[in-house]
Amino acid sequence: MRWLLKIPLGAVVFVAAPCAFAQTQTPIPLSISGNEARGSFQLPGGIAGDLTLSFESVVGLNESALEVSAQLVDPQDGSILSRLPGPAVSVPPAFPVLIRIEPTPSSSLTFAGVVSISLHTHNLVLEANSPLALYSGPVGGPLRDITRFVGVGSYRAGGSRGGFSEFIIVADTRPIETIVAEKFDNLQSYLNADQAGLNDEEMPADNSREMLRRIGRASALSELQARLAQARLYYETGATAAAIAEVTRWFDQVKARSGWIISDVWRANESRVNVAGVRRAAADTLRFSLLKAAVPGPVAPSPPPADPPPPPPVDPPPPPADPPPPADPPPPPADPPPPPP
Repeated sequence: MRWLLKIPLGAVVFVAAPCAFAQTQTPIPLSISGNEARGSFQLPGGIAGDLTLSFESVVGLNESALEVSAQLVDPQDGSILSRLPGPAVSVPPAFPVLIRIEPTPSSSLTFAGVVSISLHTHNLVLEANSPLALYSGPVGGPLRDITRFVGVGSYRAGGSRGGFSEFIIVADTRPIETIVAEKFDNLQSYLNADQAGLNDEEMPADNSREMLRRIGRASALSELQARLAQARLYYETGATAAAIAEVTRWFDQVKARSGWIISDVWRANESRVNVAGVRRAAADTLRFSLLKAAVPGPVAPSPPPADPPPPPPVDPPPPPADPPPPADPPPPPADPPPPPP
């Protein structure tokens, strides 16, 4: 396992003068095109990068919808290291950058599903089986692996989220088995929380629509739990390819139940949780790690995954034909001939 970092001359200054890391957040202006937002940043020491946000379905996306910033951090800063899973995960000195994405106070941004985040920099170089990964977490909270694809050459990585938060590239040298187990645990904890929330709800008394929704949620949770248990069993018994297929079905099932059964909407400046988006993002990064575990030896970087094509439209059945008009009644019988005189 070998990975390279391009360390610009200016980065040496940071090692000799830690106070240089005391940088304010540098705003990243965004340009909008359809469902996509792009921005670039340049920080002291020649550290630079490009950021792309892509939405499945979004309303209110404009230049003033989000506050996006980049900040240099000290790779040895305990307040950053304490947010990582352990000493085997570190911040690369060549790119010690923390990205923060939050809605502006006046934002009306609303999106459904997931938002995909891609970060690119020339300060890092990716090689096969590189430990570099894209991490994310709530502002000031734990940072966890969200990687769903990586790109060759200068480093490019992407992940997905059900909302916004902080993002950072790290070097995760833990064994792949540890990473996969952690991601299985994350999905299991989400299902446990969903089940606990369902159990705590009062059973609707007279709202048939809400009753049907509750039944649908209970059914979906049961199916998702069975699929996750099966995927983990496949992986732990060495059937990694089958585990990947089962996690993919898990992902597809959440997507299919998104909306009325599983909440899938995020709105700026609201406390609602995009449940389906968070679950799908967790399954996406688990699938990425399973793919790495499935290939022995050096693992080639992966291109961004394409969403599965939508099913072909199905024409509605033709309306039933009008019944034929009733036949005219038979003519009445002729009068009998008069009797002879």
